[in-house]
Amino acid sequence: KTVTWTINKAASTLPSTWTGDSKAYHDSSNNVNTVTVSLSGYSGGTVYYSTSTDSGTTKTWSSWSTTKPTRNTVGTTFVKCYIKGDGNHNDSAESSVVSITIYKNEDARATVNINSATLTYNGRAQNLTTSVTPHGSTAYVGLGSSSTTAPTSWFAANTNATATNAGTYYIWYKFTPDGNHSNSNSGTYVGSKVIEKAAGTGSATMSGWTYGGSVTNPVPKSDTNGTSNVTYEWYNSEKVKLSGKPTSTSTAGTYYVKATFAATTNYTSYTTDFVSFTIAKANGNITYSAGNVELWCTESATTATTVVGDKVISVSTAGATSTTGTVSCTISQSGWSVTSDGKKITVLDGTNGSSTTASDGTKYTEYTVTITATAAEATNYKSASTTQTIKVKVKAQLLDHVVLTLGASEIAYNSTTTASTEAY
Repeated sequence: KTVTWTINKAASTLPSTWTGDSKAYHDSSNNVNTVTVSLSGYSGGTVYYSTSTDSGTTKTWSSWSTTKPTRNTVGTTFVKCYIKGDGNHNDSAESSVVSITIYKNEDARATVNINSATLTYNGRAQNLTTSVTPHGSTAYVGLGSSSTTAPTSWFAANTNATATNAGTYYIWYKFTPDGNHSNSNSGTYVGSKVIEKAAGTGSATMSGWTYGGSVTNPVPKSDTNGTSNVTYEWYNSEKVKLSGKPTSTSTAGTYYVKATFAATTNYTSYTTDFVSFTIAKANGNITYSAGNVELWCTESATTATTVVGDKVISVSTAGATSTTGTVSCTISQSGWSVTSDGKKITVLDGTNGSSTTASDGTKYTEYTVTITATAAEATNYKSASTTQTIKVKVKAQLLDHVVLTLGASEIAYNSTTTASTEAY
């Protein structure tokens, strides 16, 4: 007789201990916590888990998995399990629902470090901050118009503030928390950072002018500061500052100018060294026009055809001077004797003269005398001279001494006055 025994599968048993967990996001050492379920005292097979993050009564559950659920971000995960039976056990029923929770225990924040290096304008963007470090947040830096006025725009998240132009920049930051942190910040002033102006550069050239001529102007040049706002200081030959620019009729000589290029947004002001220029002396211009001279005798004419005795012709400036130079005159006549001062000629009996009889029968001798008028070099003028000739007619019988004098008022320097002659 054959006997058959049947051994039925036993029931799997759920864990006798089945609990969730709850922890803060960070532990006391500022490490991120992880939570998971705890279970023990089950039998009959393998534990399978299903999870849901729905907080309501009706939940959507995940597929069953043998992976034990964990959580390390702020929030709650609901967990249930069952024991999937092995060859000797049936599947268990589902367990109760437990939860694993991470809760917020720290405010979000951000750290911003201002660049401690000296920054000078170089035409390129430079970092005003060296680091923007978020802590549980997304951080932004921006530039306000002052320490009390927040920015209206911000740099990209977690990036440094930059600027190109010289100036003072007011640095602010703000942040928004991530899902694991509390708090937020809409704007906090950090501090200021300066980009210094670069050193300005420039130069100037200056051509002079001639006394009495058209005044010239400096020619400035600057690749940094431009030439739209340049001021000048003027100096005499001793480099003593003048009250203003020399004029057309300022004293001839050497002068100096300094050009100052005003500061710009990105460059400091710059003043050149002394730049020299010259007001040259004007050319001297002397005009002297002498007429013919006739020396008439008060006695009756005789038949004599030559001059009897020594006669003297003299030219005198009588101390004539001019604001533009000292005027002097000399006379000369070939073959005649000239005094040591060059102003008198002794007429020898008809030498180099031409004997002539006038229409009325008067006999006289005509001489050609050269007169040179000279103006010495003056403060504002170069020296100048002019030469004129006069005809001197001497009657046959004259007084023993005849003098021709050209007065001071009849000699002109740098003018158009025409000299006249008088007989004595």
